[in-house]
Amino acid sequence: MAINIDWNKVDNALMAGADGTEICALLGISFDTLARKVLKEKNMPFADYKAQKRAKGDSILRAKQFDSALNGSIPMQIWLGKNRLGQTDKKEVVSENKNTNTFDLSNLTDEQLEQFAKLSAIIQPDTSGESQT
Repeated sequence: MAINIDWNKVDNALMAGADGTEICALLGISFDTLARKVLKEKNMPFADYKAQKRAKGDSILRAKQFDSALNGSIPMQIWLGKNRLGQTDKKEVVSENKNTNTFDLSNLTDEQLEQFAKLSAIIQPDTSGESQT
């Protein structure tokens, strides 16, 4: 009994991102049968055929997203900006300073700890945005 494959179903499923197992379940056939049919009728291994159709699906999806952004979809413009252009909502500041000193304060007296706290308050950078005068 010859098995006929509905290549439109297979192609659409692959373009949508389905894998071989899902397609076999859709068609009611084994993976070996599908792989043999692809090799015989499409002249390539299943993995190559799958990659080709998946790339076509990605291309169509990318074009639709781009069209959506160009037609005024603000969420799509933001998404494409972040994912394609590397844009972010916040600025990240990376310090090149590798000097990190740690101090063991456990042996200090209460008076010394109090003096340390006062000195620390003096040398702490102002992060409030207001300058102290």
